[in-house]
Amino acid sequence: MAWLPSIRDKLGAFARLPGHDRLLLIRAWSLLFGVTIRLRLRSLNGIWADCVRRATRHGRPEGDVPPEELERVAWLVNVASRYHPLRPTCLTRTLSVAWLLAGRGVPTQLQIGIRRDARGLAAHAWLAYGGCPITPVPEDEEYHPLEPAG
Repeated sequence: MAWLPSIRDKLGAFARLPGHDRLLLIRAWSLLFGVTIRLRLRSLNGIWADCVRRATRHGRPEGDVPPEELERVAWLVNVASRYHPLRPTCLTRTLSVAWLLAGRGVPTQLQIGIRRDARGLAAHAWLAYGGCPITPVPEDEEYHPLEPAG
């Protein structure tokens, strides 16, 4: 039963979060399921268009969002993904952050980059706001952003 203290510690950390963060963490965890399924059923362009419409509907002017809010949402999605049975990809995490921020009226930019490695091409997705990354971009690996289509 060596795992019992670990579970107790994690539940304690969850209980110490402010109420709105606990709710957002639960929403993020369940949203990771929804985004994973939607990526299998719809095109990325269709999912991203939904995010853009959602952000426009709840619109906030760019620059009107404190960086702490952006970082907190991204952090909570990353925490949720660490304990998720589907092991969400960077694209799934990025779209989940985008969806949650869009619900707050925050317009974001989806970035997808590629790089060469020993196995061939590798890709990574991240989210930006005002040109600055919100979700993690590996610092030790240089990804070349793809140009947006159309």
